[in-house]
Amino acid sequence: MGRRPKLPKVPELTVTLGEKTVGKPVGAKAATTLSIDRSLLDWVDSMVRQVTFGNRSHGVEFCIARVKEFYEKTGSLDIMRLLKRTMQADI
Repeated sequence: MGRRPKLPKVPELTVTLGEKTVGKPVGAKAATTLSIDRSLLDWVDSMVRQVTFGNRSHGVEFCIARVKEFYEKTGSLDIMRLLKRTMQADI
């Protein structure tokens, strides 16, 4: 595989994700703290308000799970391939 792209520096925001398990347990939940770009957190919060995600933890976990699934199938984190694949699945 090629070199990993350099990620841009983003302002840090600390978010604490809880250990609360909702629905079927998929695995052990671990409380953690992470830094995330404010605009990404605002987007997750808007999706929570729209009831797309139950809470911030659900939104972050869902997105990471989809990227992980894509990586395991393709061996790549190429976002354009991910977006193209997602749009084709919706058609």
